[in-house]
Amino acid sequence: MKHISPLDPDLLLIGVEDTDVEGAELGTGKITRLLKTVLPAGAEMVGVVRHQFLMVPEIPYTSWNSPACAIVRLSDPGLLPRIAEATRTHVRALASEGSDPGICLSLVRDVSSEVMAHGVDCRRRVLTQADAIRIGKGLILEGLGGDNGGIIGALGAVGLTAHGWCGRFIEVSALEGRPLDNSVAELAACGVRLAVMERDAPPPLDEDRVVVADQFRPVLLGGMPVLMVHEAAPGRWETKPWPKRKP
Repeated sequence: MKHISPLDPDLLLIGVEDTDVEGAELGTGKITRLLKTVLPAGAEMVGVVRHQFLMVPEIPYTSWNSPACAIVRLSDPGLLPRIAEATRTHVRALASEGSDPGICLSLVRDVSSEVMAHGVDCRRRVLTQADAIRIGKGLILEGLGGDNGGIIGALGAVGLTAHGWCGRFIEVSALEGRPLDNSVAELAACGVRLAVMERDAPPPLDEDRVVVADQFRPVLLGGMPVLMVHEAAPGRWETKPWPKRKP
């Protein structure tokens, strides 16, 4: 089964940001997940990561200032222009009227340390479109409407995903349709690792069971989807439910 490899340089990252307005039915995360429906043959969506950026009055955002980044496996890097066009059309069609959508596309190997640093900076200070344009030079970075402000977060989402140590998966394609009770070996075959939260817990064995509390929401650690688990009983590991976000 195909899955995400740690910092695989041939993966394509597609950052999307600022596609909705208050009350919109489709937020940025859903629009990014739906990219899988428009990818050409030879391009396979393997995951979508949500990032959380700085929330201050100086930054316009709808609710959470959270861009998304699709991770796509390509059979041929020559597909990039077709995927870029499909992404433009898709985001333009689904973005809310009055939003300021932006997209960024790059292979992992083309993401510079400066772009990664831009992603980290999106979490701690106010940045401008001029910053994004300067730092993202050479990548596909485009505003698709409004004031084009989404390019800042789209570039940041690509940078943080390539960085590999920040973000929460809102989709891992290899986990679709799987039950919430799996063996460690079954999850490993899907490319999902475990991180044990107890100090003195033993290492999980292949035959151990892993029970997910509500839904699969691994975090991005070391370029891979990782489930944070605790030992519920010998041979049994559990995740804790994600806390509800305050409106």
